[in-house]
Amino acid sequence: MLIFLFRKAKNISGIEFLVGFESEFILLEDTHPIKAVNQHGWCNSLGLPSGSKESTVLEEIADALEAAGIELQMYHPEGAPGQYEVVTGPLPPLQAVDALIHTRETIFNTASKYGLKATFAPRVFLDNCWSHPLFLLCIILISILQAAVHLMYTSPFMGSRPRPRIPI
Repeated sequence: MLIFLFRKAKNISGIEFLVGFESEFILLEDTHPIKAVNQHGWCNSLGLPSGSKESTVLEEIADALEAAGIELQMYHPEGAPGQYEVVTGPLPPLQAVDALIHTRETIFNTASKYGLKATFAPRVFLDNCWSHPLFLLCIILISILQAAVHLMYTSPFMGSRPRPRIPI
């Protein structure tokens, strides 16, 4: 169904889509009781201390995504304890979804390799403002592109010239 809609948008209006994702997750040392890999603030360097297990996991995730041909735009600590974000680059929609699935599997498997658990659960900590359904999710970034369609118009001051037409 989606393929049909994307092709129709391109054929009728010349519109194409690019999609990227921000995947937010929490790395846990234990689930009984819940224990994050560390306590850090949003985008704080304490979230990725050199030589730490979590730093090694994130570096390996980055290397694995790049090796798979998935553009990694950035990764960084988020606001909740043990929370991180991985941002992948724009792709056509179906390729982007494939890349998202590969990204999530890479996150789960790499964390597991180092004895950690990665979760995309929306509310892990009840006492943290960043641990909320609005702050732990997968953000979808969509670009809508349209090839410029040139029309001729006449102006008494400028003569005839092409003008890009961008429908609203």
